[in-house]
Amino acid sequence: MTAQINWLRTSSLWGKEVAENPDTSSDTLSKLAAHADVEVRIAVADQRNTPFVTVMLLAQDLHADLRYAMAENHNLHTDVLNMLSNDGNPFVAHRAKKTMARCLIEATTKPTLVVKQQKSTFKIA
Repeated sequence: MTAQINWLRTSSLWGKEVAENPDTSSDTLSKLAAHADVEVRIAVADQRNTPFVTVMLLAQDLHADLRYAMAENHNLHTDVLNMLSNDGNPFVAHRAKKTMARCLIEATTKPTLVVKQQKSTFKIA
């Protein structure tokens, strides 16, 4: 018999630690997305393993701090950032627009590799 964990009743500290763990399953992250503590929900939104549907739900969370934290995340899908750019909170919307602009710059800027050629001198004897 395995014990079932009620993720919504876990402590905020423990819930955040689980959400930040890269090995946490997407199912567990989806459950933690409904945690009462906004810091846990922010950790869930930052996690790459969080299902897209869950991230979209978090982007509609009532807590503006969560939406603002998401708007700063340049790893979010553009659909999520686009939705946040139309947020009713002007700070969230502005932050999402700045993040999208940064993503566009990063996508169009190719890293340049500079190779210096060393001069060789030969002596003929």
